[in-house]
Amino acid sequence: MNAESQPLKTADMTKPEPIGSALFESWFPPLTRRKSHRRTDSGDDAHGNTKKQFKAQKVGYVPLSSLLDRTSSEMRLRPSVSPLSYTVDPDPKKLRLENLVSKLFRDDLVNKFVTAFSSKFRVAALVYADELIRRGIPPAMWFSPHADRSTYDINQKSDLTVYDLRWLRFTYPVHSAKISYKRLFKNSLTHKESAFYSTAEFLIYGGNREPWEIVASLKLSESQQYEMCQLQSLPLSRRNEVTNEMRRKVFTAIKVHSDRTRKTKTFTDDDAKDTVFRRHRLWLCSRTVTSYGVELIRRYEQMTGICISVDIAKRQLKIVDEILAEAHIVKRKKGRKNKAKTTQT
Repeated sequence: MNAESQPLKTADMTKPEPIGSALFESWFPPLTRRKSHRRTDSGDDAHGNTKKQFKAQKVGYVPLSSLLDRTSSEMRLRPSVSPLSYTVDPDPKKLRLENLVSKLFRDDLVNKFVTAFSSKFRVAALVYADELIRRGIPPAMWFSPHADRSTYDINQKSDLTVYDLRWLRFTYPVHSAKISYKRLFKNSLTHKESAFYSTAEFLIYGGNREPWEIVASLKLSESQQYEMCQLQSLPLSRRNEVTNEMRRKVFTAIKVHSDRTRKTKTFTDDDAKDTVFRRHRLWLCSRTVTSYGVELIRRYEQMTGICISVDIAKRQLKIVDEILAEAHIVKRKKGRKNKAKTTQT
């Protein structure tokens, strides 16, 4: 494991009971699409999909809601107090699973999600995703920056969109006033989860809609898009690609600068190592915000679980700018503006 991929520090928690794959596979087996769909008198199926929409679906597309129906009916019909919870009539096995997931360390939870998602255990991945959302960790931070998304199939891509929509509903409930898709934000205390999934499936449209089209329909701000793993405009996606290309060079430059710094009793090797990671993560956060203020420290807390002050963040980023300019990675600036944009050479 290289230095860049070192696990983040997390708050002290009681070590949870390990979750074996057999436990999840027994409750969340891989499911295939049903051969028939229940139709209502209006010609729609149970989730509100029209006949026209089914004709438009790409080959192999299976709505996530159809798996939820088959796995447990109360997951869709009997929500709990939380907008992301499903149970009212408790299932002992499900309660045990949710209890174990809630006790996982942050890094373990992310790794479990990635494993379930890669293995195409879609409902299990949704349980992990909902727990990550509850903890305030945006979908954009669930995956490795080196993950090859070109290998994802149509169902995995549609699930990424569902995660983004659930993050939007949980984190920005007032956003419903800006768009016409208000069924995404229905309070699950008084409405069925099917309202959310039918609207999500309409937006996905059988896997035929591009992410930037959904972004435009939902009127997502630039800051909101940076928190999404799938719903991003084309310019923002290109900027993220540039960031991923630069991140290794930036990390190396910061580490080289730290190695040249003299170590003392009050500034040990461990302190220097922590400083390298902190500065690198602050630089990554600065690439995903529109201003250096509350938004920056909020993004840093989302990434690391650690809260810092605005003054510390600005001071550290000023040092990073000097390091990168000295390493000829970016152009030297005369003065920093309030915009979090770095000019690439």
